[in-house]
Amino acid sequence: MTYSTIRLLTLILSVTASNAFAEPKVITTSDEFIGLVTDKTLTRSFITLKVISDGEIRGKGAFRKIAGTWLWEDGYFCRSLRWGRTDLDYNCQRVTSDGNKLTFTSDRGQGDSASFTLRSITN
Repeated sequence: MTYSTIRLLTLILSVTASNAFAEPKVITTSDEFIGLVTDKTLTRSFITLKVISDGEIRGKGAFRKIAGTWLWEDGYFCRSLRWGRTDLDYNCQRVTSDGNKLTFTSDRGQGDSASFTLRSITN
């Protein structure tokens, strides 16, 4: 192998490695978020959610209905949810995107996290 070939391979490997370990993108605007979730469902284990641009959330989790509302406030996804009869208190969450996955971190990015896979809605 020539020196230039080795340099080229090193450059390719370093770019590929840096992309593979890139930090997830923090979503900071409602428009960015809506662009990611439009015509998609968010899934995780036994949870399937639809987040609608008009501020509605609906879905199912462990055979219980999930319903709620959301809005974008100061760079955070803020939601109020009911899971069956359980009220999941209002919470503002940091949202990050990593390919086809969204991660929501409660308490404005200081709490617990949950990741959801984005799946296209098929009719």
